[in-house]
Amino acid sequence: MAFFRVEELSMWFGGLAALDGVGFEILQGSIFSVIGPNGAGKTTLFNCINGIYKPASGSILLNGRELTGQKPHAIAKLGVARTFQNIELFSQMTLMENLMLGRHLFMKTGLFRGGFMWGRKSFAGREEVLHRKKAGELIELLELQEYRGRPVGALPYGIQKRVELGRALAMEPKLILLDEPCAGMNAEERRDMIMRIKTVKEALGAAVFLIEHDMAIVMDISDQVLVMNFGKPVAQGTPGQVQAHPEVAAAYLGEDDPDECLA
Repeated sequence: MAFFRVEELSMWFGGLAALDGVGFEILQGSIFSVIGPNGAGKTTLFNCINGIYKPASGSILLNGRELTGQKPHAIAKLGVARTFQNIELFSQMTLMENLMLGRHLFMKTGLFRGGFMWGRKSFAGREEVLHRKKAGELIELLELQEYRGRPVGALPYGIQKRVELGRALAMEPKLILLDEPCAGMNAEERRDMIMRIKTVKEALGAAVFLIEHDMAIVMDISDQVLVMNFGKPVAQGTPGQVQAHPEVAAAYLGEDDPDECLA
C-alpha cells in the first residue's frame, strides 16, 4: 500500500497555477521521480510537501497523516527530509558537524544540560556520543571517512552533494526529497550519486522522491515516473510506460520520437 499520497494538490501565485490537480502515490522503499520542463511545478511541489508553501487546495498524506498546513520542522519530525538543488551546507563547519545538525530532531539536551556537559558520562555527553556514532555510520555508508574533520566548504562539489545527502539521512527519514541531486556534476560524480541513491533505498528502506533533468538517471533508477507540464500531470507510470507515452514527447522532450529522445 502507498504510505505517501498527494491528492488534487493545487497552488496559485496570483493568477498563475503553479500546481493544478496534482495527485500520485509513493510506495514504501521505492524511488519515485518527477520530470518536466523548467516551470512545470516540480520544486513548488517539493515546497508544498515539506511545508515551505501552503497549497491552495488538496491533501498531502504521510502514513494517513495530513501534512498540509504544518510547519517545516513538524513535517521533518514526521519523517520527511530534503536536499536542495543549490547546496545548503554550513561551509565553515566540518563534515561531522554538518551531519550532527541532521540529528537535532532527536536531541533532548537543552541549554542548562549543555552548559554543564562534564565529560562523556553526563547526560549531554552520553547524548553527544550516541549521535556522533549515528553520524559516523552514515559517513561509512557514504564512504566519506577521509573528509570527516574537514570544513565542507573546502571539499569538492560532488563530495558536498554527498554530504548534503548524508545530513538529510541523519534525520532518519521515511521519505527523502532530492531536488536535482546530480545537477552540476561530471559523469563520474553522477554515477557515484546514482549508486548512493540506490544504497539509500536498499540499505535504509527510505522512499526517495526525486527531481532530476538527466533522463538517463531517471530511467535507470526510478520505479515510477510522473511527468508534469505547466503544473499539471501529463503522464505517470514505469519508466518504460512514460517513455512510450505520446504526450511526453510533445510536452517535455519535443516532437521527436520519444525513444530517440530518451536514449
